[in-house]
Amino acid sequence: MRIISLNKKILDCFIYIFIFLVAIYAVISIYRIIAGFTPDYSIFYHSTKDLITHSNPYKDKKLFTVYNYPPITNILFIPFVYLPYYYSQLIFVLLSFTSIFLIVHFALKILNFQTSIKYYLLIVGLYFITFPVKFTLGMGQINLIAYVLLLSGFYYYIQLRYKTSCLLLFFAVLLKPILVLTFLLFILRKKWLTLKYLIIFGICSILISILLGQLKLDFYYFNNVIIKLIFATGNTGSVVYYNQGLLAFLSRILNNLTAVRYIYSISVIFSLILVSWLILKHKTSDVLSFSIMLCLVLFLDPIAWQHHFVFLLFPFFVLILNIKKFSFIQKLFAFFAYILLLINFKYPNDINAFPNNLILSHDFLGNLIILISLIYIAFYNEKVNKTKL
Repeated sequence: MRIISLNKKILDCFIYIFIFLVAIYAVISIYRIIAGFTPDYSIFYHSTKDLITHSNPYKDKKLFTVYNYPPITNILFIPFVYLPYYYSQLIFVLLSFTSIFLIVHFALKILNFQTSIKYYLLIVGLYFITFPVKFTLGMGQINLIAYVLLLSGFYYYIQLRYKTSCLLLFFAVLLKPILVLTFLLFILRKKWLTLKYLIIFGICSILISILLGQLKLDFYYFNNVIIKLIFATGNTGSVVYYNQGLLAFLSRILNNLTAVRYIYSISVIFSLILVSWLILKHKTSDVLSFSIMLCLVLFLDPIAWQHHFVFLLFPFFVLILNIKKFSFIQKLFAFFAYILLLINFKYPNDINAFPNNLILSHDFLGNLIILISLIYIAFYNEKVNKTKL
């Protein structure tokens, strides 16, 4: 008993040291971000200024890079543009940082997992030090705030509070349109009430666009921006290191542009059919299905930048809570998936030859491990249920 008690004290000591070191690192990092320049937030800020001055943000060449979000998204940033840029950026970065704590909070609540403040801060620390989280904060991306809205929306969905749930889910998609793919779960589950409220909120957003005179920009967005994003298969941007989706992976290992496009398109169709069949045929739980859908979003997104992989926290939670069902090798792969999400290569161009360049798809590989593991859990659960019957 004394040995066990001593080992627990040593473990607790390491946990407290880790939390303390991450806290210091976080304070220094946030200060540097606030004092510096967040490129992606500058795009949201200045494109919103374009909007209120009736300019086309999609043609604004002064932006840090091209703007790919729908005009309705900018409405959420209007309060920020009435502040000087420095103070606006400061508030936004602090909101994003606070979102980390809320993401972990809602993820644990969805899973009905009770933990002490010590382990809660440990989880927050382990999440914070992953490169996608640091990249999101440093670039001033919207991912963490969108993720809070998505998880809180899903939490209220399982609590049967549909109006609150749909409002939060709708705002999550406004901030990160690719997350609309998670709504496939509601279609497959025939949650018509949820879908009804989501459609109502969608109609309201169109009416707001009309009232603000945005309709022309909305048409421009759908005709000139979103079509290019959907069909951006195999272009030169796909092989950029920070793109970590399936398309980027294929672009790194294949030189044939046509082959990349065909394989990617077939993979999209096959993946959607497979996951739909899994959810319908094997009756996976909403939590497991939602986790798989999040992995699928990152797997299929043609422009899945590294900062998007903050969305893997919840699927990874689900995987860890089911880790007892895995063999030693499977547990090792789960640990390896987390390591793959930690790393970042400062000089990726130095690793350009196959097969060494496979490591440049580390986030993709980490996501693939988690996705396959979650599908394994779905089949395992069905097998156990049949055995009980």
